[in-house]
Amino acid sequence: NAETDNTLAKAIDGNPASLYKSYSYTNPQFGGLASNMVFVIELKEPSDISEIQLEGLNGSGGAFEIRVGDTNDLAEAKVLSSGSFTGPTVNVPVSGENGEALRGQYVFLDVTELPRRASGANGSRPYGLQIGEFRVS
Repeated sequence: NAETDNTLAKAIDGNPASLYKSYSYTNPQFGGLASNMVFVIELKEPSDISEIQLEGLNGSGGAFEIRVGDTNDLAEAKVLSSGSFTGPTVNVPVSGENGEALRGQYVFLDVTELPRRASGANGSRPYGLQIGEFRVS
């Protein structure tokens, strides 16, 4: 997806109508070309995180994990949630130990299986990711 990298900022520009879209594939495993795709949001400084939201998804199925960490190392980050992209929006409430806010500087969206696009998909390559906004609050 290197050719779509110039549109990654659309996923964090505050406008859910501007979209990041990956390539489209024949199967949900990235057409057999990759095992996953990781999006990373680096906060300016370690912060309390209470919710992570994905908007404008336009797909169903697929699989992802959301992690939060103190470094940019995915393997060291704490897994908060896993799920699918079904629906236009996914909200992940975040809490640390004893229900307190979780503190971190890096938020990871690790996509391990692509969703089937609900509309605007190529008939022979219906799998791909669309994100209107990736929000951390």
